[in-house]
Amino acid sequence: MRTSELCVIIALWIFAVGTPQAPADASRAPKVAVTTHAKVTRTPKMTATSNSSNVCNTKACKDRAKYITASLNKNYNPCESFYDHVCQNWIFFNPIPDDKSSTSVLGEIDDELTENLKLIFENGTYKNENQNATDKVLASYKNCINTSIPEKTQFYAFYDVLKRIGGEYWPVWPPPRTREVLPTWDQLYTRIHAEFAVNLLLVIGVDKDPKNVSDKIISSDLQPNQNCICSENGARKAQSLR
Repeated sequence: MRTSELCVIIALWIFAVGTPQAPADASRAPKVAVTTHAKVTRTPKMTATSNSSNVCNTKACKDRAKYITASLNKNYNPCESFYDHVCQNWIFFNPIPDDKSSTSVLGEIDDELTENLKLIFENGTYKNENQNATDKVLASYKNCINTSIPEKTQFYAFYDVLKRIGGEYWPVWPPPRTREVLPTWDQLYTRIHAEFAVNLLLVIGVDKDPKNVSDKIISSDLQPNQNCICSENGARKAQSLR
């Protein structure tokens, strides 16, 4: 089929589809001016006022807009190198910290969230009776950093926790006469994990077997933040939180 014939067919099809159908009884229908732009004229035009109402002018939006703009490298044409245009400045201004193996926008947001929560916990107040979830979190945090509690009281509170997991004889108490009552390290770790549902040096869980996803395996790995104690930057951060 020649190109001219194809163009004619397409034009006829557009005309047939775009032409509105007449009413069943044309004599009773009101007379209106029918144009090919009838559907477009029904949509209200956007004015300057309506456009401005869709723009967020809060401080948070403006800060985020500045953050995104600063991440763009306008020296690159986005049509030629979109990745360099969007990401190069962010990579340059956000080097990987010494205590991390990677960094990302979500990682920075998580760090910022942690710092904000620390400020909220330090300045927040809580009720001693009829506590809700927020009160309990604040009470736990305040008690954890409270240095005015006598050391003897702190010791016996810690000793009660050790008794619950079977580790009361180590390392702060004289050993018993028979060593059979002492739990092995794997027993102690299991009790801690079962009693308090926390991971210590290792993260232990049940995952799918990568060789056969229909099976389950017990997996263990280092805590994701354990590498912070191995770097000078991480040591400084840990010291600043004490």
